[in-house]
Amino acid sequence: YAVDAVAVSGAGGRDLIKDFRDPAKFAGLLPELWRSGDDVIYGVSGRPAPLARVVRSSDVVRGPLHHRYLDTKALKRFDDALSDTSLPRARFTWKSPGEATINTNFESGQVLSIAVTYDRGWRATANGKPCPIRRDALGLMVLRPACHGPCSVRLTYTGGLEALVTRLLSGLAFLIGPVWLVWSRKRSATRRRV
Repeated sequence: YAVDAVAVSGAGGRDLIKDFRDPAKFAGLLPELWRSGDDVIYGVSGRPAPLARVVRSSDVVRGPLHHRYLDTKALKRFDDALSDTSLPRARFTWKSPGEATINTNFESGQVLSIAVTYDRGWRATANGKPCPIRRDALGLMVLRPACHGPCSVRLTYTGGLEALVTRLLSGLAFLIGPVWLVWSRKRSATRRRV
């Protein structure tokens, strides 16, 4: 998941929401990076985990994952793929909060697993050509660029349909607001004269 740290707030911690039933579950298992009372940050790994990784298509977690059904074999296969040094490395760079680039090499049967939550508002191009983005069973993004060899992927967040509707409604409110204000003042003035 490309997680480098876990923040835990105990019973006396400052966070109102307590994410863990057992806040001491990481004590002794993960190195403690910072502590302030019952608030603790634990380190997850000694090396930074990349946000984008090349994996085999067959290693992507598929199917539903929920609290009653957990395909641990699929998760193990995916975890092993994330650590497989025989697979090409991917260099992920944020350009802005809504734009990133990924540079790597691809061979047949490989996909790009990106540890960023899937949203319909993301768009991708690979070597300048549109590249479909799909969601894996973990809720993350998976890309299958039509690249063989060097590949440059560009991710852009457009906001999707929700952002478009929000912008349209905001613009409409911006236009209607002054009209309504003028109309209500004229109506109020007319009532005072009567």
